[in-house]
Amino acid sequence: MELSPEDIRKDKGKILPNEFKVYIFFEDFCEVCNPYTTELAHLCTNCVDELGIDIINEWVTCKTIIDTHDYPNVLKGQ
Repeated sequence: MELSPEDIRKDKGKILPNEFKVYIFFEDFCEVCNPYTTELAHLCTNCVDELGIDIINEWVTCKTIIDTHDYPNVLKGQ
C-alpha cells in the first residue's frame, strides 16, 4: 500500500487498516558530533553545512528559551 501525507490530507475519509505500520530507520550522520552532548556552537563543519545556518539559529532560539525559562518549584506551586 502506498500512502502519502498529502493523500490523507486531501481525502478526509481515508481509513487506514488496523494492521497499518510505519517503520522509520535512523542512521548516524556524523562520526564527530554526538546528538546528546555536542553543543550547537561546537557542531562540526559537516553538520553545520547539512543543517544550515537558519535551522541552527532556530535551535539556538529554542535552547535560549528553555535555558532562561523560570521553571516552577514546589514552593511556587503552592
